Amino acid sequence: MKKVASLIDKYIIYILIFLSFLFYCRVTENTKIISFLLWPTMIIAMIDIIYKIISNYKQICKNRTFWGMNLFLFSFLISMIVGHKYGIYKNFRTMIYMVIMFYIVYLQFVEKSSNDKSDILNKVCIEFFSIATILALASLIIIPMSFTEFNVLGTSKWIEGIAWGRLAGFYTDYNYGGLIVANAIFSGLYLLCNNKCNKITYRAIIILGIIVDYIYIFFTDSRGTMLSILCSMLLVGILYSFKICKKSKKTMKAITITVVSLVMVICSNYATKVLYSNIFEKSNKTITHTEYTEKNIESNNQNLNSYVAETENMKLKNQVDTDYAHNYDEKIKENYGVNSVDNVVDDLNKKSKETSVLNRQDGSDIDISNRRFDLWNSSIDIFKMSPITGVGFENLVEYAKANIPTTYLINNDYTVFYNFHNIFFNILAGQGVIGIICFTILLIMLFVDFIKGYKYLEKCQVMLMGSMISNVIEGFLLIGDIIYFFTPNAIMFWLVMGLLYSNRELRKEENDGCICDDTQKN
Repeated sequence: MKKVASLIDKYIIYILIFLSFLFYCRVTENTKIISFLLWPTMIIAMIDIIYKIISNYKQICKNRTFWGMNLFLFSFLISMIVGHKYGIYKNFRTMIYMVIMFYIVYLQFVEKSSNDKSDILNKVCIEFFSIATILALASLIIIPMSFTEFNVLGTSKWIEGIAWGRLAGFYTDYNYGGLIVANAIFSGLYLLCNNKCNKITYRAIIILGIIVDYIYIFFTDSRGTMLSILCSMLLVGILYSFKICKKSKKTMKAITITVVSLVMVICSNYATKVLYSNIFEKSNKTITHTEYTEKNIESNNQNLNSYVAETENMKLKNQVDTDYAHNYDEKIKENYGVNSVDNVVDDLNKKSKETSVLNRQDGSDIDISNRRFDLWNSSIDIFKMSPITGVGFENLVEYAKANIPTTYLINNDYTVFYNFHNIFFNILAGQGVIGIICFTILLIMLFVDFIKGYKYLEKCQVMLMGSMISNVIEGFLLIGDIIYFFTPNAIMFWLVMGLLYSNRELRKEENDGCICDDTQKN
């Protein structure tokens, strides 16, 4: 049994990364593939957690940040119990996701030697970079294809090129895709800086992959992603300059490269957009969504067809008077979740007017937050109703429907939102004051780990700080996917934080002194 648990511990991180990508790939999301793999993976993960705790409990107990995570989990449990009448299963599932991040991903390097950690990081970065880049490349290839529908194990799926002025492609969302690919870029830089990557062919493939990733981010037109990349580049350059390189010449060289890179990224982003738009507009090529409109009604709005069939059947029978027919029609609409055929068709036809020109058409030129300010106000609305314990993160929509039907979360001109696109507002409404206090304590502990641990990073490992910073800027503040969600971004964030802590503890044990001496070996 111990050998089986040890084997699981060796490979579980790679399984988790692969599964997390399935969640955020448009081809596999909400399909039987996820259902088939999810719970077996969760069971395997629980076995690994038990094994890890039993094998390393002394080391784990010394980790104050880990206890901060447990405190936050406890506050989540309280909110789940308080809001149980609005749902239990989804909150339970989310809690398991967090346990996996805290107990497996964050503790991945416990009792591992430097060589073992290096081997794990190499394999994780290769897997993350490869999958993210393949999806980015596939997304770029389908740009001219507009909408393409296909079947995955009985589930109707569709892939879009540039629609509504932006590219999501094989990712489920512009911002999720942009941040995942941004993390892939820093994973690729880590692989390039690692001395194990010394073959010219290998390095050339990684460089081409990084270029593909950058081009994909450009087409997503995600301002949050671009901001996070620029901040990450700047801070990585500072860390590299003043904490890794001690010689003034190397420091100036690193600063110069960082500044030049920032200018190149900013200029190329603007220039490429102008060039692409001009070429596209001169070609007079327009890709409309008419085909999607027809297919969407056919494949993704079966409830609409059912509604039409039942109302027509009612009219043919002509067995009821006018008032009853009207009431019956309203009841059918409610049962099938539609307003009317004309409204749905008009909405889709309105969207079908968009073209493949890069030009964000989400109203962000008027509302710079792109609806986030309204969502954050909605979080405060729910917080006021249950300020101490919150209502449970996965209960936000159901709670709002039952108690605040006018709040923006569920009552707007776009869609029903399932989170507030900001970690702090998610916690504020989901876990209340208790959750915010526990999360603040956890953040302080993570910040201490960062301050004390980053100086012990090897030269190549500094590049992984870029993914952590990106996750903090966009993942925490603009998406909110690092805590409650099982995403590739969350895995990279908690893995890097675990690396910072384990490096610090390992240097204490080895008493090796300054890391600059260690980097000379690499």
